[in-house]
Amino acid sequence: MAKVVARGTRALARPAATRASARALRLSHVWPVAALAFPIAVVTATPLGAIDLAYQVRAGDVMLSTHTLLRTDTFSFSVAGRPWLNQQWGAELVIGAAYRVGGWLGLAVTRGLLAGAVLVLILLACRAAGASLRAA
Repeated sequence: MAKVVARGTRALARPAATRASARALRLSHVWPVAALAFPIAVVTATPLGAIDLAYQVRAGDVMLSTHTLLRTDTFSFSVAGRPWLNQQWGAELVIGAAYRVGGWLGLAVTRGLLAGAVLVLILLACRAAGASLRAA
C-alpha cells in the first residue's frame, strides 16, 4: 500500500518498502558495533593471567570485608606485619567485588566490560575530534 504525500502541486507515492528501508539498520551503523563487540568478546574469552591474580582477589576480598585498606603485608611469611604501601588497592577492590558477584567468570566479564568502556571512550574522543563514525 502506498502513502500519498503532497509536495507542492503534485503528489508523490512513497511505497511502504521505501519507508521501511529508511528505518532499517544500515551497514554504516553495524561496523562500529562490530568494532566494539569483537574485541570485547576476544578479551572476555581470553584466559585470565595467573600472575598475582589470586593475591589481588584475596586482598580485595579482605578490604571489602573489613571496610579498610590494607596497610600491612598480611599474606607473605617473610615480611608479615610490616608496613606496606598498597598501590593497587582500587583495582583490588574492583577485582574482589567482581569475584564476589560472579567468581572467575565475573572477573572475565568485568575485564571485557572495562575493555569495552575504553573502546567507547576512544570512539567518543575520535568523534569529538571530528572523525566520521566510519573513520572513528
